[in-house]
Amino acid sequence: MGYRLPSQIKMVENAGAVDIGMKITFKANANGVENPYIQNLLTGETLQVNCAMDYEDELFINTRFGEKEITFNGVDNYMYLMDLDSD
Repeated sequence: MGYRLPSQIKMVENAGAVDIGMKITFKANANGVENPYIQNLLTGETLQVNCAMDYEDELFINTRFGEKEITFNGVDNYMYLMDLDSD
């Protein structure tokens, strides 16, 4: 179970007319981080990755069109870790 500080919540707004993806990096600052996710607080939609992270592990998610990927500790091809219930 984790706790999200108000300072960790950020609003990112795309004011343009075209949908774009995001590049997201999670870095574990403790052992035992389970199933990290990012959530749209306005719609409740989530993107969750089913994995366990240890101290200083890095998880990189790219959702840009034509570039979708999940990289875990610098190794590509981890798309299978994305939770099937993710939006």
